[in-house]
This record gives sequence, structure tokens and C-alpha cells, in this order.
Amino acid sequence: MWLVDRCLRHPRGVGILAVVVLALAVFGLTQLGTSAAVRTVVGTGSPAYQAERDAAERFGDETILVLVRQSAADIGLTEDLATLALFEQCLAGTVPDDEPLPGGDDGPCAALAQAKPAQVVYGPGTFATTGVDAINAEISGAAAEVLQKLNSARTDAEAAAKEAGKSSAEVEAAGDRAQREAEAERDAGLATAARYGIDPLGGGASLESTQLISRLLFDPGAEIPGTPRARFLPIFPTRDVGLVAMRLRADLTADEQREAVGWVQQAVKLDDFALAQGGSYVVSGSPVLVAAIADELQHALILLLAVGVLVMALVLALTFPERRRLQPLLLALGTVAVVFGGTGLLGWSIDLGTIATLPVLLGLAVDYGVQLHARVEEHRRAGLDREAAVRAAVARGGRPILLAAGATLAGFLALLASPTPLVRGFALVLIAGVALAVLASFTFGLVLHARRPRKAREAADGDSSPAPAVPAAAHRGVGRTVAVRRLVSWSYRWPRTVLTVGVVLAVGGAVVGSHERVETELQRLVPSDLQAVQDATLLQEQTGQAGEVRVLIEGDDLATPEALGWIDDYRQKALEAAGYDRARGCADADLCPLSVSFRDLLGQDPSTQKDGAAVRELLGETPAYFVRSSLTDDRTSALISFGLPLGSTEEQEAVLDRLRDQLDPPAGVTATVTGLPVLFADASSAISSPTRRILTLVGSLVLVGGLLLVATRSRRRGLVPVLPVALAAGWCGLLTWLLGLPLNPLSVVLGALIVAIGTEFAVLLTERYHQERDAGYSDVDAIARAAASTGSAVGASAATTIAGFAVLAVSDIPLLRQFGLITVLELVVAVLAVMIVLPAVAGVAARRRARRAARGTAGASPVGVEVEAAGR
Repeated sequence: MWLVDRCLRHPRGVGILAVVVLALAVFGLTQLGTSAAVRTVVGTGSPAYQAERDAAERFGDETILVLVRQSAADIGLTEDLATLALFEQCLAGTVPDDEPLPGGDDGPCAALAQAKPAQVVYGPGTFATTGVDAINAEISGAAAEVLQKLNSARTDAEAAAKEAGKSSAEVEAAGDRAQREAEAERDAGLATAARYGIDPLGGGASLESTQLISRLLFDPGAEIPGTPRARFLPIFPTRDVGLVAMRLRADLTADEQREAVGWVQQAVKLDDFALAQGGSYVVSGSPVLVAAIADELQHALILLLAVGVLVMALVLALTFPERRRLQPLLLALGTVAVVFGGTGLLGWSIDLGTIATLPVLLGLAVDYGVQLHARVEEHRRAGLDREAAVRAAVARGGRPILLAAGATLAGFLALLASPTPLVRGFALVLIAGVALAVLASFTFGLVLHARRPRKAREAADGDSSPAPAVPAAAHRGVGRTVAVRRLVSWSYRWPRTVLTVGVVLAVGGAVVGSHERVETELQRLVPSDLQAVQDATLLQEQTGQAGEVRVLIEGDDLATPEALGWIDDYRQKALEAAGYDRARGCADADLCPLSVSFRDLLGQDPSTQKDGAAVRELLGETPAYFVRSSLTDDRTSALISFGLPLGSTEEQEAVLDRLRDQLDPPAGVTATVTGLPVLFADASSAISSPTRRILTLVGSLVLVGGLLLVATRSRRRGLVPVLPVALAAGWCGLLTWLLGLPLNPLSVVLGALIVAIGTEFAVLLTERYHQERDAGYSDVDAIARAAASTGSAVGASAATTIAGFAVLAVSDIPLLRQFGLITVLELVVAVLAVMIVLPAVAGVAARRRARRAARGTAGASPVGVEVEAAGR
């Protein structure tokens, strides 16, 4: 190879280049960030995702939720309402300049005021304040009208009497009567205001006007006192708790979202926001969960790297009986550093899928280093010096290794068709990592092999002698053990039975395995003991809601009787179909209203208005704060929000399907059901699709088989290595189904992964066998030599690859742990498949050869004869 020759001629330049690349990689590692954003799990190309982003831009993005663990009555009818109003102003960054800033100039409120990450904040304090302000405006207008009437009542009445030709006495009497009526109207208004704790002459209504607040927030007709009105479900999901929602701006980066979460978590601890009635706060919501998982990923990265290095070193020490056996591990560490450092230099973040590749990539990179290392040492034992051994190893072993690596890369390419960014990122990192690992092994790795140690160079005959012989026992391949010999012999004797049963099991496994359920909800894929997860669970239990479903309505002008009327009708029909009733609230309903109907918002049915002008007039008379939660200022987008209660994935999907089926907007209006529950459900459906999963498996087989056919120009050498892993993929599906093992977005593509990795082992063994045959050895000698040399290296390679996945089992993250355990099990099945299926294929070929020989036609000796001979 030209590249290898250049590297051997210029080892110093290779070393300098390696140092420079590693230095850049180390710098990139310092820039590496972690992300657990929802978009890493759900697909980003669906109409629901686009609608979610549009809704986020117009109405606010993901929401930080602050659960107020205090009854609605204790919140609304005590001084805690004013405390919450100040707290909500802090979150919105709108604390009045004339009030002391809670936490001081260096506190979280100051940071929130400067950064303003919130697009809108909803809560009991803000709702009550807005309502009180509207009442005061109305009172002010009414008071001015009464005062004007009081001042002009006598004059107007006397003028009217004079104009009617009344006498002086009658004119004076009319003036007195009008004065008394005006004063009575004034006194009645003052008495009514006094009943609600309002003093129009002393500043009007306030949050301390408990009677007014009680009438404003609570339903007087409810069976249980202190039950909030239905329109306030977004801030009082039950009468036992309150809720503050902080919708973040859609243009925030992941780091800015994480900062906002931190400031809110600091704010709830301030003494300024302590609740007098003894209540407490719980900060949750998807941004909080995402931030906590991102922090957990940083810890997982360090843990997996440390454990991976220790495990790889142990595996190499036990399974790879060569000198400098840890050298492949050093190359692998460099490869991992370059891949992850390059990710940091590009400004990308790593997610759950990317982190899963760390120990796996470590194992695969060690794999290629082991293959070359074993071949170099083999030639050194044959009497060649270091450089000659390196050249001989590349000449004889370079092509099979490159072919095996190419097959692995081809298999990984099939994963790029996954609808989940998590899987696509996983595949991209492995593709880049495998390519770099092969490049490093054939360049820097071979330079290390060719250069003599310093002490040897200083000695006269430092490194001219052949490598010391390694005891023969150390080079006995696994195929020479008694158990493997018996397995190979049995498979060879009963080939048709083995292949028939294997194909039937594989087809059955592919069918049942492709119908297994896949868990995609982020909360269930992360550690359950994480505080953010526990808080999210508490929030769901307290509110009875697992997430927010949004219906985004769009049109040129929605401020019409037809459009707003349809929105209210759709909302009402959806709630009725869900079993929701205002009197019972959300009990036993599979949907809860989180947004107010326009009938309640405007105080009138918009569909009864004569035209759009009348509707716009009603909207103008309603506080903009309330309107903007459901309708944009330009009147082109509206939003209906529903709370989706806790339930199984199947139950939630049924609710979402019903919402979609009920959509029938009027002409010129479009409506899309979206929200995080919808995105997770769609992702689960796409990933779980039996057709997609089977096509992914078939695609990986076609890519790998096609590459081998083109590279080998032989159907036998190209397709035989693929057959065992194809059957193994089906067997693994059956085994996973029988054991009831949970699947997640990573483990669902294991079929393609097994094909990509498992084909390598078969390719290396069969290619080495053909090399020995081409060198003139008999069938028996060729298979024996392949097992004694390549078999040992393949055993070490398989061990390091399996160990890489096994390392994931130590992770606290369920997604990684489940993926690692299932993959270890299925890789073992793949290795067994190679040992069972290849001898059976050989047995069939041998029988065909025998029949041809009986007819006087000589046939070429198949691979399987040698396999049997090696087994004996």
C-alpha cells in the first residue's frame, strides 16, 4: 500500500502529525457539550414537529413549570397571592423599578431581567393581577361616569323641565329628584364595591380584596368550597395545588435554556418568595429534565471511558497473547479522542446516542489494532525483522482487514435511514470512528510496530532477531476446543436440518421481533433516581397530567365568527369525547382543558357576532394578556391546549388519534395536533414500524453483501459470510421477544448492528483461509493455520467488541444499560451463528461436490471441508 510505505519511510513526520491531531482533539474535548434535547429522540421532519416549532415561536417554547404545593384557597385568599405575583414578575423579568429586586443585583431575578428568557409567564398571581387591573379600569370608567352624572344630574333635569314649560317649583323639584337618584346610584355602587373589599375612592381593587379575588377565582356554585373556576385550570389544575408556567423563547440555545432553569431553581429558594401558609415549590418541566440529563451525560461519559479502558486492558491481557498487547488500546484511545474532540471543535453536542458509542467505538478500534498486531507478530515469529514483518502483514492481511472494516461501515450506513436523530447520530459517530480507527492502525500503528525500542536500538543486535516464540497453546483458536469441535462436527453432519431450522427461526424472529413495542419517552430512558425525574413524576401525580397537547390553528384572519366558533366547537367536542365535565373536572377524563374557550375569554359566544368587526371589538375589550395565550396579535394563529393525563402509551396514542380524526376546520383554516406527547408518540410509531425495521435489516444485508460481492468478485466469498449474521439477526429478534427484553430507540436497530459487526468475524476467517489455500496448503492445513493465527486474533477482537457493549451495562442511564445488555446477548448469538451455520453451508457444498464427483465432474473444495477437518 502506498500510504503504508510513505508512513514507514517518514515515521517522524507521522509522529508529529499524530501529536498535532491529538493536541487539537484535546482542545476539542474541552469544548464538548452535552445535550438531551427532545429533538435528539423525536423526528424533526414531520408536520407535527414543524407545527410544534411554529407554535413555539408564536406562543412560547418548552415550559418550565413551578408546582406550588399549597391549596388554591391558601394561595388566592392570603398574602401568598401577592408573593406569587412578585415571583412571577421575577420569572418574567418585569419586577417594577420602584420595588426592591428580590435577591439583589447579583441574584436570579436580576439575571432573568437582563436575559429575559421567558416569552410569557402564567400563574395565579399574574392572572389575579390582570383581572384586578381590568376591574379597576372598569371601576375607574364607571366612577367617572357616575361622578359626571352626579355633577350634571340637577342641571340637566332642571333644563329639561324648563324646556317642557314647567313652573319654577316643578323645575326645582325635578332637580332635587335627579340629584337624589344620582346619589342613590353612587351609594349603591359604593356598597357593591365594599362587599368585594373595593374602595374606589381609596385606590380601587387590589390583591388584598379577598372577596373580589374569591369571586374572581373560585366557583361559587361548586359543591366543595375553594374549587377554582374551570377557566383557571391552567393555573389551578386541582384545588390542592397551583401552577406557574414559564414559556421560554423559541430562539434560546440549549445552554441558555439550561441557564434559565438554574435561575428559576435559585429563585424559588429566595426568602422573598417564601409562602406564609407553609407551601413549597417544585421546579419541573421538560427544560428542567433536559438540563438534568445533560449534566448526567457528562458524568456518564467519564464513567464509561474509565470503565471501558480498564475492561479493554483486562480483555487484551486475557485473550491476546502477544508482546505489547496494550498497544491497540492506546491507538483506540487516540481514535476516540479524535472523534469526540472533533465533535467539540465543530461546536456539536453529544447526546444519549453519541455517548453510547464511546465504549463500543473503543472496542471496535481495539479490534482493528489487534488484527494487524497479530499478523505483524506472526511474521516476526517467522524470522522477519520489524519493518519486513509490517510490510508482509499488510501485504497478506491488509486486504481482509479493510474488507471486514468496509463491511462494518456498509452495515452502519443502513442506520442512517432511521427516523430518530438519536440513532442517526449513533451511526455517524461509529462510521467516523471505524474509518479513523482503520486509518490509525494502518499508519501510526504500523509505524510503532516498525520502530525498535530505544534500548534495542542502542544494542548491537538490538532487534534483528526474530520475535520469541509464543507457546503453541496460546495460539490455539477457539475452534480447537472440544466443545467447539463437537458443535462444528454436528452442524456439518446435519447441514439441511441446521439450515432449515435456522431459517424458520430467523424468519419467525424477524416477524415477532419487528412488532415489539419501543419506549421513546425521555423520562423513562433516564435514571429514575435523578431528582429532576422524581420532580417530574411528582408534578404528574399532583396535576394528573403527563404533558401538554397543542392544536395549532392557522388562517389569514381567525378573528371571525366562523373561525372562533369552530375553534370553540372543536374544543368542546374533544372534551366531551374525552369524558370531561365541568362539574366533575378532570376526574376520569382522558383530556383536560389547559386553555380557555373564546366564549369564556370574551364573555360572549363569538359565533353569534354579526361579523369580524364585532369580534375584533370584543377582542379589543379583553385584556391582551389573556387573549395572547390563545390568539396572536395579528389574528393569524390560534392555540388550543389540552392536558394529557397519565396512562399507557397505547391509551395516549388512542386519544391523540381521536383528536386528529375530529379535525374538520372551515375553508381557509388549517389545524395540526402537536405537542411533546404527540412527537414522542409519532417517534414511537415510526421506530416501532415493523416494515421500517425489516427494511432496515434487509438494507444492511444488501449493503454488506453488495460490498463483499464487488470486492471479492465471487458469490461464494461475498455472500457466505453474510448468511450466518442474517440468520443471527432473526434469532436475536425471537430471543428478545421470548425474554420480554425492553427495547428503546437504540436497541430497536440491533438487527442491522449485528449484521454490521458480526460480518467482520466471518470475513476475516474466510479470507485468511483462502490466503492459506492460495499459498498451496491443503484444505486441512489451510483451516488449521487460519484457526491458529487469525482465529486467535478474531477471538480477541470479538471479546473486545462484546466487552465494549458490556461496559454500557454499568451506566445508570436505562437507555444505555438496556442497549448494552441486549447487544452483548445478541453478539454472542452472532458468534454462535457463525460457528453453527458456516459448517452447515460447508456440509451442503461438500455433498454437492460429492454428487458431481460421482458423475465424473470435479468441483472446487468448499470452505466447509476444511472447517470439518479443523474440527476433527
